Amino acid sequence: MSIEEIEVVKGASKAARPISIADHLRRNMDLMTPSERKIARTLLSSYPAIGLGSVADLAQHSSSSPASVIRLVQKLGFGGFLEFQGALLEELSVRRAGPKDRLERSPNHSNFEVAISPLAKGMAETITSITDTIPESEFQAAVETLCDLSKKIWLIGGRSSKSWAMLLENYLLRLRPDVALLSNDLNSRSAAIIDASKKSVLVAFDVRRYELDTVQVVRSFKERHAKVLLITDVLLSPASNYADVVLPINVEVPAPFDTAVAGIALVEMLTTAVLSSLGEFGVQRMNLWEESTANGLTD
Repeated sequence: MSIEEIEVVKGASKAARPISIADHLRRNMDLMTPSERKIARTLLSSYPAIGLGSVADLAQHSSSSPASVIRLVQKLGFGGFLEFQGALLEELSVRRAGPKDRLERSPNHSNFEVAISPLAKGMAETITSITDTIPESEFQAAVETLCDLSKKIWLIGGRSSKSWAMLLENYLLRLRPDVALLSNDLNSRSAAIIDASKKSVLVAFDVRRYELDTVQVVRSFKERHAKVLLITDVLLSPASNYADVVLPINVEVPAPFDTAVAGIALVEMLTTAVLSSLGEFGVQRMNLWEESTANGLTD
């Protein structure tokens, strides 16, 4: 059984791409027995490496029994532990695939119907599937976090996702104070991490292939009790182990490069929801921003 055959979420559309095993565990935690929850949390604490060991090792690390491990694996839809590990390995392969690896699977024609039309359809599906891959409760939690005016918001992105972080910063600055993109300068970044506290929020963007630097920053902020909001792809960045709120999106299309359109769409959806939640405060600040721009005081 491959990762594609795992149930996505209850009520998800058939067009939605599969979520990772980790996301499946997160979404179904409330349906598990206490023993199964311990195993699921152990898997998530060191995902996916700990799932690639033996049944006995996983049982020992989660203070449960091998029989409980097998029952959970079967509840996930696998015939056995080896099949479960095969899906984890397949997921790892997909996580590590880069543009060169995906080039062979992409259309190599310039004809619109053969190449461009499927790509356009795939891009559109990544946007429409947002309501399938992101639970409403997680989206609302993200909006509430971004609307908390008592906290300073920091944003960070990687090679492909930094533009998303910059776009969200650009929008949020118009709606609320204390919003900043985390600097690449080592001294500035170190200072931001050291000063992080319960009054801080880190919005991190990390999509495959995941970046160790981003994961380390997320972990550092979390260790200092900051709230972490992570936007990642459906296979989940390792940074999800330290995030309070996780918003997974589809990025895969029939092309060598993952698409950015779902990330941009999500940023705009979050911004619209934040403006609505902030109400008059957000509208007034946005009006002041527009007046300042018209007067040439800001870009």
